[in-house]
Parts: sequence; C-alpha cells; structure tokens
Amino acid sequence: MKSVFLFIVSIVIGAAFNSLILTIGMELIPPPEGYDMNNAEDVAKAMSEMETKHYLFPFLSHSLGTLIGVIFYTYFAKAKKLFFPLLIAGLFFAGGFYMVMILPSPLWFDSIDLILAYFPMAILGFNISKRKT
Repeated sequence: MKSVFLFIVSIVIGAAFNSLILTIGMELIPPPEGYDMNNAEDVAKAMSEMETKHYLFPFLSHSLGTLIGVIFYTYFAKAKKLFFPLLIAGLFFAGGFYMVMILPSPLWFDSIDLILAYFPMAILGFNISKRKT
C-alpha cells in the first residue's frame, strides 16, 4: 500500500515540476506573439513559428519531471527495484507520446524527447537516489 501511495505522490511531484519548468521556460523564452499557450488550438498554430530555442524548456520539463519523480520514489521506497521508476517513466512517456501525436512539432524534437527524456532519466534518477540511501 505504501508503494502505491508513494508512486502516486511521485507522479504528482514529477508533473508539478514539469509544469513549473514549462512556466519558467515561457517566461525566459516567450512563445510567438499572438497565441494563447493555454489554448490547445493556439499552441498547435504557434508550433509553425517556434524556433529551436522554444523546445529547450519542454525537453527540460519532460526529463526533469521524470527525474524528480523517480528520485522521490526511489529515495523513500523500501524496495530498491527498477519496476516502479520505469512505470513512472512509462506514464510520463505516454503523456509525451500523446503530445507528439496531437502537436505538429518537428521530428528531431519528437525523437530526442521520446528517446532521452523519459526512460534514461528514470534509470539515472533510480541510480542517483539508490546510491544516496
């Protein structure tokens, strides 16, 4: 029961960190003008005007959200097994894959994001947190 609760809290913490990084990113690198980034249709329209710099914080939010969620889980979990960290990464990956399907982002970004932001970060977070406990 503790593992399930810890798993859910880890997902919430990772998702919150993901949102925080995206919010900071939009402050530091504003999206193209004239679009409401809280509106899915405007986000899709703005994608054609985005430059490479606009993809930095989405990648960071995906990878660091996964990393923080996994570190939190692994630090507090009694059993130091990779199953739940990979499951956390899998859920975040599913969200990332969904975004790839609905947003017209460049193939280079989709590839880098889906390959590097989720499962490698879960393994890294697992190893970092496992060593500290």
